[in-house]
Amino acid sequence: NAVGQPTKLIGTNYDITDRKQAEERIRQSEQKYRELFQVNKDGIGVFLVNPHGPPSPFVEVNDAAHAMLGYTREEMLKLTPTMLEPDTTQEQLQIRRSQFDSKGAANFETVLRHKNGQSVFAEFTSQRIQYENQPAIMNIVRDITERKHRESELQAIATLSAALRTAETRAEMLPVIVEQMVALLQCETVSVEIIDPLTGDAVTEAAHGAWKALIGNRQKNGTRINAIISQTRQ
Repeated sequence: NAVGQPTKLIGTNYDITDRKQAEERIRQSEQKYRELFQVNKDGIGVFLVNPHGPPSPFVEVNDAAHAMLGYTREEMLKLTPTMLEPDTTQEQLQIRRSQFDSKGAANFETVLRHKNGQSVFAEFTSQRIQYENQPAIMNIVRDITERKHRESELQAIATLSAALRTAETRAEMLPVIVEQMVALLQCETVSVEIIDPLTGDAVTEAAHGAWKALIGNRQKNGTRINAIISQTRQ
């Protein structure tokens, strides 16, 4: 009209119910995924694939992953997978790449480095995924350190039993026992002392490492550390 006021209003309405329902389904799906991601007892880590260089630092880790290796989430997100596997060889990495190229996935065992420097034996199930429209790999990791230790113990017992069956004298048996103790306990020094039935003295009859110099050494009954061992059996 003459004073510039509108005389009518034209509007268009769109039904966005379907879109809103789809957005809600996506939101719920993402929430369920996040919950499953976090509560999984196995470690889960995601990193981006760099076709021309080393992989990226982790972009996602669940609580089990960083707890398994002694890191906080923030510390873990600054690390790359190769930082956690300093002893893995290029040959081993190439085998994994071949599996990814042929199957898009890889299953393998490896040794990870805990924040405190200790070794963690781990079983990996890895798969190529898309993470925010970028190629990535998701690792599901299970700590198998205890299982590996049990396997080592059983192997040592089997080896020791087989070796002792062929040993006819104590002099032949003791070096075998020492060798298996070193392998089982991963220690640097071992000694085996036999108690003299006449005097009660402890005589070192076999040893490994720096304690080899003690072979033949006789420790008087009831003296030094052997007195404690005799009393406590520990």
